Amino acid sequence: MTDLLAGQMHMTIEGATHPPRAHSIGQVRPLAVMSPQRLPALPDVPTMLENGYSGFPSASWTGVLAPAGTPASIVSKLNAGRQRRPPVAEISANFARFSAQAKVGSPQDFAAFIAVEAPKWAALVRDSGAKLE
Repeated sequence: MTDLLAGQMHMTIEGATHPPRAHSIGQVRPLAVMSPQRLPALPDVPTMLENGYSGFPSASWTGVLAPAGTPASIVSKLNAGRQRRPPVAEISANFARFSAQAKVGSPQDFAAFIAVEAPKWAALVRDSGAKLE
């Protein structure tokens, strides 16, 4: 973002926290968002799909994980505590400031999500030719 604002590059892909601020004061012009739907913070900015790019990775995600082999009773207790404190509405309000969404579900829901996401992102990295250095 610093190089973009300094005119040293013509385009960047940034997390949703930067463009709303820079856009609101006229420093950047967002071209598209990578989420499946438009972001509340940037309601006039189309999605990649709306711009004609189907199959584009939709967004990044973050999750709460425990070591493999953690007893199910402990996982259940941790998940119950995570859903209770702070309230999901409060988390959602804080996430909305960053155009993010809090999704609370079961450990099984998250495992199923990861099972779909991991191969997709692995293929993207492999196809990009990126190498670990």
